[in-house]
Amino acid sequence: MQVCAQRHDQCGGRGFTGPTCCAQRSKCVKVSGAYSTCMLKPLQAGVQPWFAQCGGEGYTGSTVCELESKCMPINTLFWQCIPDEQLATTVTPVSAGPRKNYKTAHVRFPLCMLLCRLNRPASC
Repeated sequence: MQVCAQRHDQCGGRGFTGPTCCAQRSKCVKVSGAYSTCMLKPLQAGVQPWFAQCGGEGYTGSTVCELESKCMPINTLFWQCIPDEQLATTVTPVSAGPRKNYKTAHVRFPLCMLLCRLNRPASC
């Protein structure tokens, strides 16, 4: 019987030798060449999975996040679907477009994943 990675676990990447399948309702999503992680599958078209981009300056994709997550500004260019369980403080979620005065989400997010998203794969 094949053992699959759980949600938010690594499921691929350069040199990775662990499980490459993901548990139920999750899919393996490439974050960089060095790292892939199991994320929830969207329930319907147009719904962004946990940790996916959902807004920011110039962003034209969906701003609707998976259940139990909120679209939170990380900076003016990148807003992300943050799982409710990952929010370290209570902030007002923002559902669309950038704003001049915004609150940044404080999340417990693995530093290597954040650096990978900032196009610094050597940090992974």
